[in-house]
Amino acid sequence: MKMKAKRTMRATSCVIVVLFFAVCLPVLCGCGPQRPDIAPVDGLVTYQGQPVAGGRIMFQPEHGRAAIGTIGSDGRYTLTTFDSGDGAVLGRHRVTIKSTRIIGAPVEKPKSIFDEGRVGGGVPRVEWLVPEKFSRPESSSLTAEVKDGKNTIDFDL
Repeated sequence: MKMKAKRTMRATSCVIVVLFFAVCLPVLCGCGPQRPDIAPVDGLVTYQGQPVAGGRIMFQPEHGRAAIGTIGSDGRYTLTTFDSGDGAVLGRHRVTIKSTRIIGAPVEKPKSIFDEGRVGGGVPRVEWLVPEKFSRPESSSLTAEVKDGKNTIDFDL
């Protein structure tokens, strides 16, 4: 009799554990962090009427995660927040654009005593392809509004 009571108690305990997980697991799995609403954003960056050839653009919302894009050689960009090309969080954003290149390659040493002269030359320096003020949030005057649906937002600097 005692054996049968122990078996019944174990079976009841197993049923309780299974029911607990059957009820709680879906609730726990569904309570993860939710991503904010986002929308696709692309556009063109120009400076003095010409496409900006390379650089980075960032949309920083008032609250939430920033979206970043690489500016291609044709001045075009596509923003990414979570997954490649997914866009930016809906709402108002402060925008920064940074585009630079290095001028004056470092001097290379001759490869042998028969090499004449030096290759390259000059002290490397940064040349800003767009004004530096647009690269910092505190000095950039650029803003954008991302709305539901596809957004094409161009910047003519």
